[in-house]
Parts: sequence; C-alpha cells; structure tokens
Amino acid sequence: AFQTTGPTFLCVPPMVTHGFRFPKDMIGDVLSFPLAQLDPGARDRLTTFADGKARVMTPATCTHFDPLRQITRHLARAFHAFEVDRSELLSHLIQTLFIYITTGQPQQMNLLSEGRDLTKHEEQAQAFCRLIEKHYARDATVSWYADMLGISSPHLTRISKRILGATPNDLITHRRMIEAERLLKFTRHPIASIALRAGYREAPYFNRAFKRWHGMSPGVFRKIHAA
Repeated sequence: AFQTTGPTFLCVPPMVTHGFRFPKDMIGDVLSFPLAQLDPGARDRLTTFADGKARVMTPATCTHFDPLRQITRHLARAFHAFEVDRSELLSHLIQTLFIYITTGQPQQMNLLSEGRDLTKHEEQAQAFCRLIEKHYARDATVSWYADMLGISSPHLTRISKRILGATPNDLITHRRMIEAERLLKFTRHPIASIALRAGYREAPYFNRAFKRWHGMSPGVFRKIHAA
C-alpha cells in the first residue's frame, strides 16, 4: 500500500491488480488508456518501464515531475474543450505523457497557446463547453444551455457550428458518448445504469443513440473493448 498527501503520479500497468481510496476533499484525476490507443513504441517503453509493477512518482523522487504535471493540465484542458482537431491533440498529448513517464526527458513545454485574447463569441463557445462538461448527465435541452448563457438558441447554434464545428446537440451527444464509452470499457455497471450516468433517462433511447453514434449496440461495444 502507498499513501500520499501531496501531488503524485502513480503508473499502474495493465493486468496489475489495484485499487484506490480517496479522501472526500481529494482533487485529482485517474487516467485509464487502452493499450491499443498507444503507438507500438509507447507500448514497448511502458512494458520495459513498468516491468509488471506499479511505479510511484513524486516531486521528491522524479526530476521531470513538473513537465508531467503540465502535460496533464493540457490534457484536462483539451478534454474539456470541444474544439477542431480535439481528438488529434488528445492523442499527441497522451503519447507525450507516456514518453515523459517512461524516459523522463525534461524539456520546456509550450503545447498550447495561452496568450491570444478571445472574441466574445469564442468566450461564449468556451462557456458552452464548460456547461456541457458540468451538466451533460442531466436531461437538458439546447434552449436550457442557451438560457444559462444568456443568449438565444439560434445564436448558440450559430457560434457552435462556426467556432466548434458542430451543432450544440452533436456536442452534447459527443460528451455523453465519451462518458458511456469510458464506463463500458472500464466498469461493470449495468447498461441501464450507464445510460443514466451518461445523461439518458431511458435505456432503450440510450441504446438507439449509441448505435447511431457507433454503429453497434452498447453490449457489442463492451465485448469488443473489454479491458
């Protein structure tokens, strides 16, 4: 058992039995990656690095801890922002994270631009993304999101399509499907429970929406991607 009260990276390789116990005031993330999501080089480095064991990294024991923490912040930002090329950015950040974890090569990170001032419409689009992240699991309409932002539904649709490259409904569905995929891959929750957690009150409606999105039922998806 390992106990910590400070910032920590715990790398647990596949097939290693593990569990976590978190205090109620804990702030942090648990990231799970299917091996298929990593390129062959990253998989080989992870296998060599882990050697079948969990590895603990803290600021006191890891000379490249700050870059790891910075990459993780970038991952969180990219995950919560439904922007153009989001999937590609997430993939590159994940590969970079594993390079740092397994090789420890410190270098200056400047992955995302911090300096550009946002237009009013870009700020509204970002606010919409934050609302989706916070409320995707509730039965909320596009009109509800527009009201929360203090704008009209047509205006929200326009800025969503122009700036984020998709309709509001598609973005909401996208976030719900991300949660559904995560739960199907990494938990044993019943599909009816997953439907509720992903924002669908009725399992049959969730099944239809999931099949339209993925071309297969949640049950088939789970069998294919079972961890």
